[in-house]
Formats: sequence, structure tokens, C-alpha cells
Amino acid sequence: LEAMACGLPVIATDLPAMRDYVDESCAVLCKRGDAQAFADGLIHLCEDEVNRSQMSRACRERALTYSWERIAEQILQIYNRVL
Repeated sequence: LEAMACGLPVIATDLPAMRDYVDESCAVLCKRGDAQAFADGLIHLCEDEVNRSQMSRACRERALTYSWERIAEQILQIYNRVL
């Protein structure tokens, strides 16, 4: 998440927890233990400047949805509904 906040595309293992934070617009998700997929994803990002730039913007936008300001606002809304 912190890398995404800096606009860095993610290359990670495709796990349910990762899908809570990313999708294909901002990450290359690889099968568990598939080192070749990780390498291919890295090479693709290095070679494709247009895709890398698009993913970078998508990462930054996605990370902003998890900012402390937004999370605090959501928690306050929950408290207001409960109280």
C-alpha cells in the first residue's frame, strides 16, 4: 500500500488479501511460487512505459482510497449510525 501511494505498480502473489487492495489496473498478480511470472511481470513493466505509467496513476488513486482521512471519515459514519 505504501509503494502504491508513491505510484509504484505492484508485482505480488495472487492471494485474496492482495485482491482486497489491488486489481489488474495497478498490479501484476502471479501464481504462488511462480518465479517466472514475477520475472516476466517485472520485465514487462520495465519495457512498457505506457502501461507502467497507467498502472502508476492507478496505484496512486487506489492508495488514496485508504488514506487516514478517508478511513477516519468512514469510522465516524459508522459511529454516527450506531449511536
